[in-house]
Amino acid sequence: MNRTVLFTSIGIGVAVVAVAVYFFFFRGAAAGNADAENSALIRRVVKAERKDLKIEVSATGTVQPIFKVDIKSKASGTILSLKLNEGDFIKRGQIVAMIEKTDNLSSYNQAKANYDLTMATLKQVQTSTERKKDLFSQKLLSVEEMDLAALELERAKAQLVSARAVYDQALTRLNDTSVPSPIDGLVLDKPVDEGQVISSATSSVSGGTTILTVADMRKVFINAAVDEVDIGKITIGQPAKVVADAYPDESFSGKVLRIDPLATVEQNVTRFAVVIEVDNPNYRLKAGMNTTVTIVAADRRNVVVVPIEALRDPRNPPTAAEGGAVAGGGQGRRGGGDAQSGQGGQGGAQGNSNRAERQGSGGDGQGRRDFASLPDSIKQKIRERRAMRDSVMSAVASDSAAGRPMNKRVAMVKDASGDFKPRLVEIGTTNYDEAEVVSGLVEGDELQITTFSRARMQGQQFRQNIQSSQGLGGNPQQQRQVRQSTR
Repeated sequence: MNRTVLFTSIGIGVAVVAVAVYFFFFRGAAAGNADAENSALIRRVVKAERKDLKIEVSATGTVQPIFKVDIKSKASGTILSLKLNEGDFIKRGQIVAMIEKTDNLSSYNQAKANYDLTMATLKQVQTSTERKKDLFSQKLLSVEEMDLAALELERAKAQLVSARAVYDQALTRLNDTSVPSPIDGLVLDKPVDEGQVISSATSSVSGGTTILTVADMRKVFINAAVDEVDIGKITIGQPAKVVADAYPDESFSGKVLRIDPLATVEQNVTRFAVVIEVDNPNYRLKAGMNTTVTIVAADRRNVVVVPIEALRDPRNPPTAAEGGAVAGGGQGRRGGGDAQSGQGGQGGAQGNSNRAERQGSGGDGQGRRDFASLPDSIKQKIRERRAMRDSVMSAVASDSAAGRPMNKRVAMVKDASGDFKPRLVEIGTTNYDEAEVVSGLVEGDELQITTFSRARMQGQQFRQNIQSSQGLGGNPQQQRQVRQSTR
């Protein structure tokens, strides 16, 4: 009898300890995890503001002249005079170099002498022909002799034309020894100097020797490389601000002139070349300078603006933080405690609400039972969320069918009762931080932003583990559960 009582007492003791361990390590741990996750939710409220919104795209680029010319000589020979240097300004038609002209001058003198002789010969033949005409009229000259005189006159005229062509060609070659500038501009490069022998640009297979490189720098190009994620925001004619590395405190105004249709890929990064035209009246920008370009893709004035993090794409499912904020009124994210014990019951109701919403009141039996067991306030929020979801999906389908861009977003907006409820809004211009609201919000509307901090959750779990390792004094809920189980 005593042995039976002893075994019974030992069995009861073991059962009590097992129940205590279960509540402490499993139920209590679940409640602790729920508390840790709840503490990791960060909620803050922002207001819709009315202000200016500017969308800018930044890129780097280099300065390039709009019009650049390599000046070459048509004449070959030694450079006798070249007094210009890099950076000098020259005018159109200004003689920039003189080439040795000894051979060309000799050819010119010979051609001129031949031309003068041919002209004198023509005059003599013309005089002789006139006399022969008088004799022929007096019948003192035969027809054959008159025909020979006319032929001699035509031959003299042809010789004069040929001599004139040779003379003009020799004169041109002589003039080619003086090299003029074809444009107004700055000397960018001077690859040769006086005394160097150069080849002709017209008779050399290599294309001739470059004497000077001249560019018109009153306006310049900025060749900028824009990332493909930003290229869709850029159009021709948009204003741009250019800051050169050499002048960090000075900006130059320009506009987008051209967008290359073919991308370049470097180190797995795709970029498009965008050309910006910039006025350079004081020639401050030099060819080859590195610059930073800021293109104003959009400039919206006096519009309603909200933080981009307060908006959610309706095509994406809500995050866990948003789900808890909507279903549980911001009190919890999942059911981890006993449905009969205070805060754990609230978490359990919220966990059931999330499951009930996923399955729907018209789903399986478990979904209907979960929905029916929820408080009326949470049921109402589920119905409102379902109605909002249907409205959003209808709007998304309508935009998709019409081929319109998807510019609908969902925001948690404070209503007249003080609760934050989802609302469909239409957005316009956006940047990485803010978005323009076209419809759905007015200035002063309050929006809730819910974020999840994993660091805060891990910190809370760490504190709970420390408290648990010190005994039952750590978690009040665990204390209550263990005390109830040991009674």
